[in-house]
Amino acid sequence: MSNTNSENVAELEAELERIRAQVSTLEQLLEVHEETALVQAQKLERALQDLQEQSSERERLQEELIRRQAAALIELSTPLIPITDTVVVMPLIGPVDTQRAQQVLETMLQGVGQHGPSMVILDITGVAVVDTHIADLLLRAAHAVRLLGTQIMLTGLRPEVAAMLVSLDVDLHDIITHSTLQKGIATALAHK
Repeated sequence: MSNTNSENVAELEAELERIRAQVSTLEQLLEVHEETALVQAQKLERALQDLQEQSSERERLQEELIRRQAAALIELSTPLIPITDTVVVMPLIGPVDTQRAQQVLETMLQGVGQHGPSMVILDITGVAVVDTHIADLLLRAAHAVRLLGTQIMLTGLRPEVAAMLVSLDVDLHDIITHSTLQKGIATALAHK
């Protein structure tokens, strides 16, 4: 029996040794997987950080593009077009708010300074609503260009616009007016 017990003990010790070897192998595999998982987590964290940086840069570039497009749109919405050496035309189309009115005035003054015309034609044919913004713009523009030695002409006056200017009590006595741009240009060229 002692032989059998010894054999059993030896078998158990051998089995225990195999289990310890398997546990050791599993611990090594677990350590490798933990290291791999840590490396993968670090890579994912870096990739996420890169994506966030790219997203921030994309947003910044998009905001810059929108700002530039807005500036270009403002510039294009207030063109000053020389038609002769002495006459320039500024056609206005669409609504005129405070910011656009300021842009119109600045563009007009820069154009008068740059081109030195004797006449600026401000055409409001494309302005659907004439309100206090437009009236104020007209008066400020007329006063400013007169200070620079240039005369201003207002064209595109439809009957409803004329009625609105009268109801707003706008004094246009220093401004030449015409119902159409065509008549205004003809008058400006005749005064040449």
